[in-house]
Amino acid sequence: MKKRSASCIDQQGTIVDSLDLVPVFVLEHQKIVGGVKSIESTVRGVIQTEQDTRMCWELNEEGKLMKSSPNAKVGFSKAMSNG
Repeated sequence: MKKRSASCIDQQGTIVDSLDLVPVFVLEHQKIVGGVKSIESTVRGVIQTEQDTRMCWELNEEGKLMKSSPNAKVGFSKAMSNG
């Protein structure tokens, strides 16, 4: 992971967001963050990082079903009014 991250950083100059590396390495974001942190702690001064937080919302299966059904809003409203 260290070698792959380092080579990607060398090729691109600057990685603004570690989420950009997810499709490159086809790995979970947490593994990429671990590799970058490992490089940062092993070879001081080679890379500079700062933490950022991003919130993402995704529909679950029920939400996808409601989105695809034309009568879902009516059914949801009725269910909510019934408690």
